[in-house]
Parts: sequence; structure tokens; C-alpha cells
Amino acid sequence: MTTQKFAAMLRLAMHNKGYTIVDIARETGLSHSTLYKIRDGNRVPAIQTGAKLAEVLDMPVLGLSVIEMRTKQCIICTGTYVDHGRQNTAKCCGVKCGRSLRQRKERNASTEYYGRLHVIARRRMDKYTRAVLAFCKACEPEGMCRRASCELRPVSPLPLKESARSSTVAPIVASRGGRTGSAGAA
Repeated sequence: MTTQKFAAMLRLAMHNKGYTIVDIARETGLSHSTLYKIRDGNRVPAIQTGAKLAEVLDMPVLGLSVIEMRTKQCIICTGTYVDHGRQNTAKCCGVKCGRSLRQRKERNASTEYYGRLHVIARRRMDKYTRAVLAFCKACEPEGMCRRASCELRPVSPLPLKESARSSTVAPIVASRGGRTGSAGAA
């Protein structure tokens, strides 16, 4: 049943009994605005409200219709439950499924959070890489890094010039006493 059908049944019952919104408000203790919203099909009444309306209008089908409208399927175990609804927010049939749903949401939120952090870190790294590349190209317009001792060398995307490589190898060779190969090569 939809709220529109329920509203039509309510209007019919009110007409048959000759009741107005003011009369029902007085009998049930509900506010005028709540009753107008229910009558116009803009609100699903709570179970207790449906029971009061059914009693005042002497139409039990109103109470059963509210229960039918408020019967939902649990999104965790697919069982059915009745949402007694003050704000119509229940999505689970019980505590166990509710806990499971919260854990699922927390996992999804943390995955989403860390995924966003990864994207932010990647953007920053790309930005820094572009900045280093721009600086290196300004320093070395030919696109080759000349000095192996440059403090930007560990992050520079430019290749090291061959002469710079040999200048870093020569002191190592000299420190070994001129030996460059393995022990068997002498």
C-alpha cells in the first residue's frame, strides 16, 4: 500500500464518520499538521498513530495498512521487520544486523578515505615531480644531469650524463687500489 492509497482511505473514513481534522486531533491527541500531512499523503503514519486513527474512525484496516506500509526488508539478512518509525530510518531487522551494517559502513568509509588520501598523495607527487623536472631542465637545458652529487639527483627524472657517472666510479676504483674486477681477474 502507498501513502496515497492510505490517505484516500483516511479521507473516506473521515467523510463517512463526518469527522474533520480538528475532531480527530481532539480525539487522538495528534497535532493538526501531522494529521494534514497524513491525510494529504505526505507522511507515513507511525504504528501508534495508525492504531489511534483506526480506533477513532472505527476502521481496523487503517491500523493494518500502516503495519503493511511499515513492513520492510532487512538489507543485511533480507528478513522482514516492522519499522515503528519516528523518522523512518531503520534499515535492519535487529541489533545484530544493525551492528553488521555499521561495520560495513565503517569499512567502506575507511576504504574511501584512504583511497582519497592515495589520490591526494599521487597528485602531490606528480606536482613535485613536475617542479623538479622544470628546475632540472632550467639547470640542465640539454636534458641530462651533469652532477651525481646534486641534491635533487634522487628525485630527478633526468638521466645522469655519462661523464658524471664515470666521475663517481673513478674514486671508487682508486680506493680499491686500481682493482676493478673480481679477485680471479688479477
